[in-house]
Amino acid sequence: MGLIIGDKIFINFTKYSYDDAIRRLLNEIAFYLYPSPILLNQKSDTTNKIEQWSEQEVAEWFKKNNLNVSILENLKPCNGAVLKELHYMKTHSSEFYYKSLKEIKDIRLNSIILFSSCLEKLFN
Repeated sequence: MGLIIGDKIFINFTKYSYDDAIRRLLNEIAFYLYPSPILLNQKSDTTNKIEQWSEQEVAEWFKKNNLNVSILENLKPCNGAVLKELHYMKTHSSEFYYKSLKEIKDIRLNSIILFSSCLEKLFN
């Protein structure tokens, strides 16, 4: 069921402001209409800078946010492009994203929640 639902567009209008939800919906529609995603009203300069982070910059981000290093160790090599793809996976296939993180040995739910929250803040 997760594979079927994971391929559908879903924007939770109760979670976001109306304008933000519409922007997200338009981004989703644009993604399916064009071969490469067209992000509407996004801060592309910030996103591009994050995407260019080195492994060291990602490690510093983990340390600054007190994130569980087990996550980083399991993602290595992990640079900004990997973080961007993780955010994309979290947004478009959240069930797979959370299941993958939960499979990391000795990782607690609060570590997953904190990492996910920081990842969301990084790209929004």
